[in-house]
Amino acid sequence: MADTHKLEFAAPEAWRGGHYELEIVPRIRSSKDVCALLSAIWSCPILDGPYPHNDCDPSNQARSKPCEAGFDSRLYGLAEFPSKGAIPCGSYAIASKGEDDLPPFHWAGLYLPLCSLSQSFDIGAYPFGPMTGVPQWRAEVDEFLFSVAQWVFERVPFDFGMIGFEIDGSVTPEGILDGGIPSERPDGILCNENGVLHWHSPNRA
Repeated sequence: MADTHKLEFAAPEAWRGGHYELEIVPRIRSSKDVCALLSAIWSCPILDGPYPHNDCDPSNQARSKPCEAGFDSRLYGLAEFPSKGAIPCGSYAIASKGEDDLPPFHWAGLYLPLCSLSQSFDIGAYPFGPMTGVPQWRAEVDEFLFSVAQWVFERVPFDFGMIGFEIDGSVTPEGILDGGIPSERPDGILCNENGVLHWHSPNRA
């Protein structure tokens, strides 16, 4: 993969600013199936990784296996954008039995730190500043993350996922899709519709 941005991978600021992310719910909600999704994510050819640390360059560390160092361990790598080069990215897993009256929830996530995205895209002060320029860069980032989701779907089928800024991991598909696809969507929604992964793009900031 290209060396673009690799010198900045280990810089603390590369991982700041919040996350723009893809989150996928496993079809069978278990830790094992979340790990299967993570393995499929990192097998995607437009990702380089995973690596266990984000404080040293990938060239100076060996690759890890998802869930090898523990289910909750974060992993790191590089996302290769066709027009932008490599951007630092990371993954995480959530498997909660539910608490404080919340239902159980399971997610596998791939995220792009906003500070790293800002080196390649004009994201401004998103998500707190003016939103006029958001559709332009967001469309390209959404397309990239959707391509990762499609890769995963072909290897580990799933029924629901989301793409957006810091998706609430406690949200369940049932809570989002009660009544069908929401007519107003601040985040994009991925749904398995008759064996085909469909992308319902965000339509408001």
